[in-house]
Amino acid sequence: MEDNFSSKLGEAASKIEEALKAHNELTAWDLKLKFKMSASLLYLSLGFLSALGKIELLPDELNYRVRIKKNS
Repeated sequence: MEDNFSSKLGEAASKIEEALKAHNELTAWDLKLKFKMSASLLYLSLGFLSALGKIELLPDELNYRVRIKKNS
């Protein structure tokens, strides 16, 4: 079960990273709708990418703007 969750998290993070490379910046809501993923998986994936230094998270009222870092 743990391996399955880790692979889901990795797949979700990869999808998010590729979408951001194509669009530079999207909102967390845009990503949730685009990939039809749960809020939990979305925010775990965003946290993972942020910890790796691949994205920036910018608060925007009730949402977050997610931006790919230029050096990733």
